[in-house]
Amino acid sequence: MNYLDLRRSDNYSGIFGHESPETENSKYCYDDLIIVMICLSGKAKFCLGGKEYDVTGNSFLCIAPGEPFHFRDRSGDFDADIIIFTDYILKKTAQGLISIYFSKILREHPLQHIPEHKASMCHHIFGYLKQLIEDSDNFFQRQIIKDYLEILFYEGCNIMLHDSKNGIDEKQRHESKKNKITGDFLNLAEKEIKNSRKVEYYALKLRMSAKYMSSVVKEVTGKTPTEWINEYTLTESKIMLKNSENSIQSISYDLGFATPSHFGKFFKERTGMTPKEFRKAGRYPAPDDRNQNLAVADADSDAASAKFSPDPA
Repeated sequence: MNYLDLRRSDNYSGIFGHESPETENSKYCYDDLIIVMICLSGKAKFCLGGKEYDVTGNSFLCIAPGEPFHFRDRSGDFDADIIIFTDYILKKTAQGLISIYFSKILREHPLQHIPEHKASMCHHIFGYLKQLIEDSDNFFQRQIIKDYLEILFYEGCNIMLHDSKNGIDEKQRHESKKNKITGDFLNLAEKEIKNSRKVEYYALKLRMSAKYMSSVVKEVTGKTPTEWINEYTLTESKIMLKNSENSIQSISYDLGFATPSHFGKFFKERTGMTPKEFRKAGRYPAPDDRNQNLAVADADSDAASAKFSPDPA
């Protein structure tokens, strides 16, 4: 599976395989994948992150990368739509504040109950995604898939915000302000990473002190602005290395490094390869979302269960 794989399964068997009741407590875990499951009918009990969740009709469950999970029980009529995608897709599709909200769903509110009409809408989107996965002749396949995934991310975040809108107190309003500051910083850093790699540059653009912005971003995301800037720089450097004819020297200057050697050190510390080795390896597809080499496949039971082999621990 490459970093842009998207898989779609008709029901739970796409993840677990056709398991017997004796294996229902087998634990599953995958470091790089996000699973979104929308229950269409029936019910099931899932253990996720040490907590037990009752998944019923018109609800969705999100499983974060690296989160061990297993199901304890399911009804005979349990049926669900499932999509499985890499964390990389989330980073490329859900930007700024939506990325923060969706990460909050993954870590704090993995189970969401949704109105019937929303569940129906999501079911139709899942069905359309399945058709797109199979429609390799569609010139706009990758862009349409990206757009529909973005709709799902926005809808999930919208549901979470509606569930928590009642009884908003001063603390929650303060947190909302911090989320906005963080979202503004992330959006700005992504757009202007070639202009500057300095925290002060972005703080000035947002009309606040670098110290305050840094404390807010760290509190909301768990990462400092410098860490985010380095992450965006690394992503942009990979894109430029794989999809341009520019020399490594030119790329290093475009990204604000003083010398190519500084860029080489930065890149190798984070990837284990030199820029030259990375370019030669051909690991990443084209960066433009309209032309990304988005490998999509329908996840049959054998392929998916191989990915989700029981955790030996």
